[in-house]
Amino acid sequence: MKEQAENKNANGHLFKGRLARLTLVLIVVLVLSLGGLVIFLYSHHQNDQNTEKTIEEDSNLGTINAVDNTVPASGTGTIETPKVTKSATEYFDEGQAFMVSQSWTNAVSSFDQAIAIDANNPNYFNRKSQAQYNLGEKDQAIKTVKDGLVSNPNSDLLKSRLDILQKEYFNGQPQ
Repeated sequence: MKEQAENKNANGHLFKGRLARLTLVLIVVLVLSLGGLVIFLYSHHQNDQNTEKTIEEDSNLGTINAVDNTVPASGTGTIETPKVTKSATEYFDEGQAFMVSQSWTNAVSSFDQAIAIDANNPNYFNRKSQAQYNLGEKDQAIKTVKDGLVSNPNSDLLKSRLDILQKEYFNGQPQ
């Protein structure tokens, strides 16, 4: 009976030893898998950082265009078309921030980008015209509102803005 108890004890330790080794192997496999995933993600992150983004100013329009200077894949001989990196709303929000900081030229550029993506939002034209007006470009501001009315003929906002801009005086102040 004493021998049976010792065998059970030995088998119990043997089982616990196997379980511990199996657990250790599973942990090592899991760590190696996660390590591979981390390396994979890190290498893709590095590739994204190596894609240079530059800003070119268009001297004719004074607009800012994001350009993707990615090197084409070897053997293709073509450069991919730059992707739109921001939505119209993001450009509009950027323009609004420039308006707050009274950076009128940058605001006009941001609103131009928003309009290029979505010409059906009258507020983009309205804010662009305000920035142009603040730059002392009243004629350009009027043209912007008229352009906006082509895309948005029922916009009360743009109609009101045009009415205000075409007056000699507004709120007792010369324009």
